[in-house]
Parts: sequence; structure tokens; C-alpha cells
Amino acid sequence: MKIEKHISVNKAINYGQFMVNLPVLLFLVGTPLIVFYLANIFDFPLWLGIIGFFLGIILSWFAWSILITKWRIWAFSSVNNVHELRRKAIQKKLIWKTGTIFEKTEYRSKKDKLSLKKLEEKFNLEDVFEEDPKLSKEVKIYYSIATALFVIIFLSFGFIAGVCLIIDDSILKICFGFFLAVISLFVIIENIKNIMNRQPQIIIDAEGIKATNEDFRHWSDIYDEQILTEGYGSSAEHYLIFGDASSNYTKIDIVNLTTTPSKLENILRTYRIRYNKNNKI
Repeated sequence: MKIEKHISVNKAINYGQFMVNLPVLLFLVGTPLIVFYLANIFDFPLWLGIIGFFLGIILSWFAWSILITKWRIWAFSSVNNVHELRRKAIQKKLIWKTGTIFEKTEYRSKKDKLSLKKLEEKFNLEDVFEEDPKLSKEVKIYYSIATALFVIIFLSFGFIAGVCLIIDDSILKICFGFFLAVISLFVIIENIKNIMNRQPQIIIDAEGIKATNEDFRHWSDIYDEQILTEGYGSSAEHYLIFGDASSNYTKIDIVNLTTTPSKLENILRTYRIRYNKNNKI
């Protein structure tokens, strides 16, 4: 595989999603569909289609075990910050944690093992990040009005649908409609509160981090600040986390704020670099 030099971590992750996860998904979904189709065409017992599900799992895992090794070699050869790449690849469910039984199912030829062994040397070096000169002396992050409005408009239809079901004669529809209307109304009210709350939820500068309902934390008192992603795909949730001197971690939800995980990560790095420069660390 052709090796590119000095590509970004995000680009490597995105390419991995396309190179690895897309073929895996095609095998996982396509195999049982093809088996069911052939069973129907050739008038085989449809229960044979169940074999397609197991065959799809086997083929998709086999494809993953081969492709993920190829991606590892390409990605860790092409990216400078290999620690960040490994952390994000695990969060994105692209690879498994080091040493787990699932990682051991990756197929690695003798040549692959030699390549990966050589790449281990890169993990002896620390990741290097650059300061973003465009960031001001202080960054204030608020609740996103656009996100809140989208949720309000979307769930308004859910609320209306729930009310329509409540006036039906069916007990089942009434119960479901009541549940839908109450949940929709609750989330709508919460988002209206977010629109009305124009206080910054997170303030970050060269001195430290201040979040709503949290004490100000000086850079000297915190470590390992990063963006944590839990879940996968559209259901993924993102948090700002950092540790303190007592080895306790603070976890702040950033989903509905005026920032993205990548932007906030850039902000954290920049102000950490500025603090280290000012204090000659």
C-alpha cells in the first residue's frame, strides 16, 4: 500500500471507516440478503436463509481481520501523532483496545508483523501539537441556538402526533400518544431553556477551564484533558474530560454546545501550549 506522509489523524480515521467498515457492512448485510434471494429463486427451504446470517458474520469478520491490519500499517506509517490516532481509532470502534481477545483475531502475515513491529518505535515519542494562532485570549462556549431550534421544530411534530393519538378510541394508541407527547414536550422545554440561557457553559483561556456547575480549574491542576466519545455513529455522545491532582475525572457534556469535538480539541491544545509556553514547561 502506498504510504502518505504527514496526514491528519482525522483523515486517517475517516479513510479507515471507508476502507474497513464499509466492506464489513456490505458482507454483514449483503450476504444474508443474497442467500435469501437465492433460496427464493431456486425454491430452497427458506430456513436455509438463516445460514446467510451466520455466513455474513463470518465473512465480515474475516474481511475486517485482513483490512484492519492493512489500515494499521498505512495509518500509523502516515500519521505523526500515533498516540492520538490509536485513542481515536478505539473510540470510533475502528480497532479494539491493545491486548484484548478481539485484537488477537486480526490476521497478520509475517510481513505485516514485521511492519507493525517497526512502527512500535513511533510510540516511544510523544505526540506533537501546534498552537492555533487564530484563537483569541479567551474562548466562551454557549448552548447552540441552532441545535435547540432544530430539536424544538422536530419534536413539535412528535408532540402533535402524540396529541392526535390521545384523542383516538384505542387504549394502546392513547397510551403511546400520551408517552410521545410528554417526552416530546419535556425535551422541547429543556431546549427552550437552553435558548434562553445565554451564559457561557465553558470558558477556556491561558489560565485554565471554567465550566457551569464546576469550579475554575487551573492548567497546573489538571491533566489529560481530551474529548471522550461514547457510543457509535449518530448515537455517539461527546464529552470534555480532564483529571485532577486527586485522580478524579471531570466529565462535561458538549453535545448541545456551539462547538464540535474537533474544534474543542484544537482549543484545548492551543491553550495548553500557551500555558506551557508562558510558564516555560
